[in-house]
Amino acid sequence: MSHKLYERAGAFYHDIRYDDANGKSHRVRKRASSDDRKTAELEGLMIEKQLITEAHLGKKPGSKLFWEAAESYIKVEKPTPQIEYRIGRVLGVLEEMGKSKVTLAEFKQSFMDKIAEAMFEKEVKKSTVRTSLYIVVTAILNHAAFREWCEIPRFKPPKLDPVETAFMTPDEAEKLVRCAAPHLRPLLTFMLCTGARLSEALYLDWSQIDLVGRTVQWRATMTKAKKRRVAALCPAALAALVALGPKPIGRVFLTGVQSGNRPYKPVGKSGGGCQIESGWAAARERAGLRRELTPHSCRHTWASWHYAVHKDLLRLKEEGGWGQVQMVERYAHLMPEGQQEAIRRFRGEAPVSLAIVS
Repeated sequence: MSHKLYERAGAFYHDIRYDDANGKSHRVRKRASSDDRKTAELEGLMIEKQLITEAHLGKKPGSKLFWEAAESYIKVEKPTPQIEYRIGRVLGVLEEMGKSKVTLAEFKQSFMDKIAEAMFEKEVKKSTVRTSLYIVVTAILNHAAFREWCEIPRFKPPKLDPVETAFMTPDEAEKLVRCAAPHLRPLLTFMLCTGARLSEALYLDWSQIDLVGRTVQWRATMTKAKKRRVAALCPAALAALVALGPKPIGRVFLTGVQSGNRPYKPVGKSGGGCQIESGWAAARERAGLRRELTPHSCRHTWASWHYAVHKDLLRLKEEGGWGQVQMVERYAHLMPEGQQEAIRRFRGEAPVSLAIVS
């Protein structure tokens, strides 16, 4: 190994040549981090030690940059637009912190705490910190660990406060849909009848819908569990889709006329965001419903209705796309008894004409 330290325009530079374990020659040229000669010389010794170690023993796990692992994760795992948005948000915060070249090995609990402090306001929900930071970073680091780029991540995310599962009775759901803006009514009906998450509905394409077979299919890349899921379309959901004017391809649900009838895009402060937040809040207020109800409550509602009608947790797990039965146990007995007929009425009992479907 040869190492030359030279000065140019008041700054010191390293020029290092060395051979690896296979006899291949390498050259490293870089500016010293200090303009003091003695400090630059000490830095040179550290660089030499690192290069020799990596040349003969390989790079230390965790030396790869986080943005490189994130790029690989997006390319290989193909996350939903919502998750991809959250990854971009984390990368943006790291750049603001001056940590755009942070390595995987630096992701310890103390560093995650610093990111959270820079990323969120103090009054932000703990669930937001978990979904927009911890889940995203953990997924990327697990992807990297599987490729032996780093160790398996071990973090302690904020502990969630116990909360009740918010859901709606059929009467409340009818009021919500009736009080919603015209462009939101088909979307809300569809979510309440299929258990679709907001992102699964907003990014749904007409090519994924079979009106004749009365099913909707989500590709594995679109679901939270990364598994293909198929849902049956009840008459109410089918009628809502037919009223939109089916097309061969293209987004199913669009923004309202005032917004140009455009496809929805990931937005929001906390990750994927809630693209229908204002419209949802207005409909909820007009319907006189409680504030804890959110768009995701439509999925909770569908699940509670499903169990009320079928009394089958295993079927609920499969049709809802959950990984374990334990994850759906909370939906058992949420819905008061005697609501089965009201649920069927909301879903629609009369057959829907498909005359306009080619």
